[in-house]
Amino acid sequence: MSISNFFVTLHFKLKKKYKKEYWEEKIANTKVEQIPPKPKIKGYKFTNDCFYFNENTNSDITIVYIHGGAYLNTFSKYHFRFINKLIKKTNALIIAPNYKLIPFSYAKEVIENLFNLYKDYIEKNPNKRIVFMGDSAGGGISLSLNLEIHKKGLKMPYKTILLSPCTDITMYNPKIEEYKKYDPWLYTDRLDVCLKYFAKDIDYKDYRVSPTYGNLEVFKNLLIFVGTKEILYPDITDFYNKLPDKTTNKLIIKKKMLHVYPILPIREAKEALDIICNYILE
Repeated sequence: MSISNFFVTLHFKLKKKYKKEYWEEKIANTKVEQIPPKPKIKGYKFTNDCFYFNENTNSDITIVYIHGGAYLNTFSKYHFRFINKLIKKTNALIIAPNYKLIPFSYAKEVIENLFNLYKDYIEKNPNKRIVFMGDSAGGGISLSLNLEIHKKGLKMPYKTILLSPCTDITMYNPKIEEYKKYDPWLYTDRLDVCLKYFAKDIDYKDYRVSPTYGNLEVFKNLLIFVGTKEILYPDITDFYNKLPDKTTNKLIIKKKMLHVYPILPIREAKEALDIICNYILE
């Protein structure tokens, strides 16, 4: 473990963990939608609730980046720093949807709106290679979106890259209890409330919230990252092990790493970034 990883881990350990009642009240009383921070990236455009980065590129690759944040939080500075690194290494156009968060929107609306965005983009840009990328909640949404696209008969994304994706909101996996003690960041009191709001009126085993229960034959060209110090580790490894296709899909497990470690300001993230960018460009 690097020194930078040690200090980031310590930072999350020291953050106060609130009980379910706090999160229930906080979400129920949220009256104003979050405004995303201004990216420190030159030449971006924000229109129709989407950020567009590096639009003047001559690359044929478009990355659709779906951010995480427990379906509750908007972009962080870590997301924009990571996107900036992707641009520098791949020269791809990056579209980052500012999708509506709970309690203002829910799984059905989020998947429908992102599907329409994708459909409109590929109709206007049929020769682009589309790469989906998402972290945490955004990783789960990316998987669900793949399933929705296949169900509706559209051209599938070229590749999908996932950083600690949420694959199963039931949280039934008995191994989660064991990994609670290792994870300094995520905790079930907060997650349980956020997941309940996001699912709203659909079953927890619906593919739009828990892609692990969808048609797993759909998934090809997935690159998944996960650390061993996160409570999503058991669900992510179970999801990968259930995939019928082991030839085009790959899971990278990094020991002693936190949730979404590739976007964090730690030394180990550089190796992950190199792997991601090589995979996009190959």
